[in-house]
Amino acid sequence: MSNNILMMDNRQLIPRWHTSRKLYKFNYPAKVKAATSSSFEEDFWFKKAVEIWKAEPSTYNAIDVFVRFIQADERNHPLYSELHRQLLDQYEYLPSSVKHLVCPELRLFDNFDSYSTDIGNVRLIIRKLKNIVKFNPRDSLSWMDLGFYYSVIGEMSKAYHCVDVAKNLDPNHAFIAKSYSRFLVHIGDPEKATWYLKQRPNLNSNPLILSAYTSISSAFDLRNPNIKQAISLVESWNGERSRVSELAACVATIEFNNGSIKRAKKHMQLALAEPSENVISHVQWLHHKHKMHFKNMPAPSASIEGGVNALYHNKQFAECRDKLVEMHQFQPYSAGPVVDAGYLSIAALDDPGFVIKLSENRIPHSHMRFGELNNLVVAKLLSKQTKDLDVDLRLLARRVNLEDTHSIATFKATTGMAFMESGMIDEGIKLYDESIELLTRKGLNRSLCLAKHFYAKQVERFDSEKATKLRKDAVKLAKKLGVLEIDT
Repeated sequence: MSNNILMMDNRQLIPRWHTSRKLYKFNYPAKVKAATSSSFEEDFWFKKAVEIWKAEPSTYNAIDVFVRFIQADERNHPLYSELHRQLLDQYEYLPSSVKHLVCPELRLFDNFDSYSTDIGNVRLIIRKLKNIVKFNPRDSLSWMDLGFYYSVIGEMSKAYHCVDVAKNLDPNHAFIAKSYSRFLVHIGDPEKATWYLKQRPNLNSNPLILSAYTSISSAFDLRNPNIKQAISLVESWNGERSRVSELAACVATIEFNNGSIKRAKKHMQLALAEPSENVISHVQWLHHKHKMHFKNMPAPSASIEGGVNALYHNKQFAECRDKLVEMHQFQPYSAGPVVDAGYLSIAALDDPGFVIKLSENRIPHSHMRFGELNNLVVAKLLSKQTKDLDVDLRLLARRVNLEDTHSIATFKATTGMAFMESGMIDEGIKLYDESIELLTRKGLNRSLCLAKHFYAKQVERFDSEKATKLRKDAVKLAKKLGVLEIDT
């Protein structure tokens, strides 16, 4: 068992993935909330777009200015009303994605504050999106959104087809490029993600694409991103600071990892001028994980992930678990928050029933990633619920990544627990010992801490002396590593 979100060891600004219809609201929540008409009207690019529209009031130019109003959440301006009337008159000829901005009462999509995680609701949204791309086959944004919702329900081959169509239709669009690269990371192919981003002709001029490339390359040690180009783009940028927020934070993170703390703080302050939600989460992680402080620190409540880490840091484990469930609704294609919520339920709250309730009917077990299915198996063992457990263990075996020591060791420990619960004590102890030995040899100390903690609980019934030693070792590692749920 391990964590995905909670105080991760090496957080990078991997791009978030949101639908095109919720992108701005979720990506820049602080900017949307704080936007004012006066500062918005002074933006260079906004004024330029208005000048172009006034010189040539075409539908295309009207859309450009209108979308800028929507992104800034500024709907009370007289010019907004004029543009709205012009686009309503041309409604039949507008692109599908623009129609939903012009006439939102016709929008039949995910109208939840976050995203729906109910399979029935998601399938309804998918049907509506399929109708849109059927009649508008070149609508790249809707194709990408369709891939998003297929990912939510674990139908990855269909998701892959949809995001691939979107990428082929509009390969250099920043939203499409970032979303496609994030999907590739999600399915375990960061190499292809960096290769794709590297081929974009606007890589070095578009901060959104360059930040995606830089963060993924750095996170997976794949390529050597050109940090000088990134710094130059951040410092010469004269548009909205929000567009370089994540790139500046990427630069700061690389500098921090290289020991250049002063430069890291300088660039992180630039990122905080108009931060994205991802940057706010990152700053909160740096604060709690590495004790770093910045001017004008955003509150933990400014991002869901920031709230998760703040609650964990304060040992408010039940509240932290609730916040993780909320985070899953914020990024529903990723099981990471669900895995961590399940992990906390077992490791900190002694509540395996919550895991069963959360995951048992969420998606088919055959569609689950390793972490969530492992949590479910462990929860069933702890609750003495053995129905179909052999099937789940077989599925779990197929999910083991044979190139990942942690995955192999976790499967050995879970199988050892299953053997011990079924009365095969010697076989279970042998597998647990193999798991401990493997983690020790590879220096995976956090996983070793957790393995010893759970092993102690299992072996206590048969060897109290060994259990005491394992427990002491686990607590010692927990204090050193800041594993708060064990260090009690």
